[in-house]
Amino acid sequence: MINIKNILCPIDFSENSYQALDFGFLLASQNKAVLHLLHTIEPVSSLRKYSLIDDRSDCMTEDYVKQEFKRFIEKFPQGIVEIVQTVTIGKPYEQILQYARDKKMDIIVIASHGWTGLTNLLTGSVTNKVLRLSEIPVLCLKSNTFSGPKGLFKQKNTQAENWVG
Repeated sequence: MINIKNILCPIDFSENSYQALDFGFLLASQNKAVLHLLHTIEPVSSLRKYSLIDDRSDCMTEDYVKQEFKRFIEKFPQGIVEIVQTVTIGKPYEQILQYARDKKMDIIVIASHGWTGLTNLLTGSVTNKVLRLSEIPVLCLKSNTFSGPKGLFKQKNTQAENWVG
């Protein structure tokens, strides 16, 4: 049996990533594990090739991400799970894998599709790369298949989703 003490839950502020967060929180509480939340800000230059940039492209700043984290941390029942929040800059799949290695994560809990979910029909491009390249177990949650007992993080129409479209 795997001993789960550190869980990595990448968050891109899509509704699907909130479902993964719900599951990650439940898993952390059952295993008395630390829940690591990671958001990666992708440089604007790499997003341009997907034509996702519009005049609101500056909304995903590090300060904005920290505010979003704070908003969701407040929804956690206090004292049940230790939470670590990290913001990185780079290619999301590379940052996820690097964080998992550096911090010695036991498992990655990730949504099958994030906010760019339509670009890959079976699994999202970031999730697909994490699944293929991870050295540790990856629990991939299919869209709309899990809502925790309290649905703590079920969100709709966040600023990040508006920014994407």
